Amino acid sequence: MKRNLLLTGAAICALGALAQTTNYAPQNWRFDLMQAGTAESIFLREIATGGWNCPAPFQAYDGKGGIAIATGGAGVSSNSYASMTDEEKAYLEDFYTNAQIVTTTFTTTDTKEQTTENVLCMVGKDATETYGTGTARVNSFPNPALFLISGNEDSSTPMTVGRYYRLTIDYRVITEAATGSISVTIADNSYNGIDIGTGLGSGSYRTGELAIYGDLSGEWSRGIFDFYVADNTEEGYRELPLAVKCYIANGLMDNSIFLFRTIKLEEISEVDPANVPCNNNEVPNYTDEPGTNSVEQIGISEGAIVTAANGKITVIDANAPIEVYNMSGAKVAYVAAPSMAESISLDMNGVFVVKVGETVKKVIL
Repeated sequence: MKRNLLLTGAAICALGALAQTTNYAPQNWRFDLMQAGTAESIFLREIATGGWNCPAPFQAYDGKGGIAIATGGAGVSSNSYASMTDEEKAYLEDFYTNAQIVTTTFTTTDTKEQTTENVLCMVGKDATETYGTGTARVNSFPNPALFLISGNEDSSTPMTVGRYYRLTIDYRVITEAATGSISVTIADNSYNGIDIGTGLGSGSYRTGELAIYGDLSGEWSRGIFDFYVADNTEEGYRELPLAVKCYIANGLMDNSIFLFRTIKLEEISEVDPANVPCNNNEVPNYTDEPGTNSVEQIGISEGAIVTAANGKITVIDANAPIEVYNMSGAKVAYVAAPSMAESISLDMNGVFVVKVGETVKKVIL
C-alpha cells in the first residue's frame, strides 16, 4: 500500500480547491505535444551542474521552460556548465539524447476508453526491463536531481505572483527496488518565494515525497501539490520561473525506468488541505501500453535525401510535399510542390522533424 503522507499547515482555512482549466505548464513540460524520438531539446544545458543543486537564480531562457540536471557527483565535477570540460559535457549528453519521447496508448480502467499520447521515458543503464522505444543510457547517474523549470513572463501562459497553484505530476517507475521515493522541492528562481505568510509547507518553499514501490511498477502514480507563489519584497527572490526539484537517490535512476505524463500546473482559487504538503494517495484511473515505432525508426534511409546546415534544410529528390515540425509538434514550414533540390530557411535553431511522403528524418540547426 502506498504511504500516507502527513498533512501540515494547520493554519489552512480554505477547503475544496477548484482547479481552473488553463494549464500553466510551459511548452517543454507538455510531452504529449512532442514528436516521438529523443527529448534532448527539452533540457536546459546552461544550468546543468556536477553538484547537488542547479545554480540559482534559474532562467527559462526562451520562456518555454525545460529540465535541468544536477548529477550528484557522477561523471561531472564542475559546478557550472560553462566551466565543464568537453568530456563532462559529453557525459551529460548521454542523458539528454537517450531521454526519449515515447508513444503510449492509455486505457481508462472503468470505461476502457483509449487515447494515444507521448510521454517522457528515461531508461537507466542497469534497468532490467524495456519500455517501447525507450533507450537506455550508457553513463551512470545514481543520485541526480531533475529541475523542472517553468516558463516566465515570455511564456504563452505566464504564472502570476500572489496566487495559488496546483501542480499535478503523473509518473510511473518500473523498478525491482522494494521501495524509494522522488523527493520534490518547489521554489521560485532562488529557492524561495513559495508559501510565504500562509502557514503552508515550510514557509519559503514546499517539499514532499512521491513514493516508489517495486511491487507497483505496473501502475501509474499521482502527486498533487497546492501552493502559493508569494510576492516577496526582495528583488532577487520575486521572479519566476518556478523550479520543481525532483531528487532521485539510491541508484534508482540507474536501475529503473522513469515515465512522466503531461505535467499540469493550474491556478486554483482555494487550497485543498489534502494536497499539503503533497497528496500521493490518488491513483490515476488508467493503464498504459507503449507503441513500437518512433520517428527515428521510420523510413530514415528511404526516399528523399534530407540535410541541414547554416540555418537551412535541404531536401533532394522530394516526390511529395515537404513538412517541417519542431519538437513540440508544431508545423514550422511546408512546401506543397518542391523542386528537385529544395532549400528551406528557418529563422530558428533547434531539432526539427522533416517529413516527405514516407521519409521522416530528424535534423539539427
